[in-house]
Amino acid sequence: KAAARRVMEGYKRNDAEAVIACFPSFFMESDELNRDAWVKEIEYNVKDMSDYIFSYTIEKAEKPSSQDRERFMEDFHYFGGDAFDENKLQDVRVVWVIYKGNIPGVWPSRGARLVMIKYEGRWYWWPDTINR
Repeated sequence: KAAARRVMEGYKRNDAEAVIACFPSFFMESDELNRDAWVKEIEYNVKDMSDYIFSYTIEKAEKPSSQDRERFMEDFHYFGGDAFDENKLQDVRVVWVIYKGNIPGVWPSRGARLVMIKYEGRWYWWPDTINR
């Protein structure tokens, strides 16, 4: 939950660098990722969300379904390539967040699903929505 709070605080403060720092290095350094385009997308999303988010609540953290975990593992291997070591993956959690906006009449509250991974002893955010 603390790692999910780091992500959400980055969004709330309009701090794209803090949000980007939440991704594991094997993802950000991946040959399969157009890093410049990804960073621009994150910067845009962070700016957009920081204008909106008033508050958020971490609802729960749970183990992913076996189907989701299998898909995550495929993505870790795809993006991580040789840099991803399955033995260094210690945990995967799905964290549910409810956030409230400060713009009247626009989304009084919304939910988000954050995928968090514990890799080499540290929790990271996994970009569950990336297309490959």
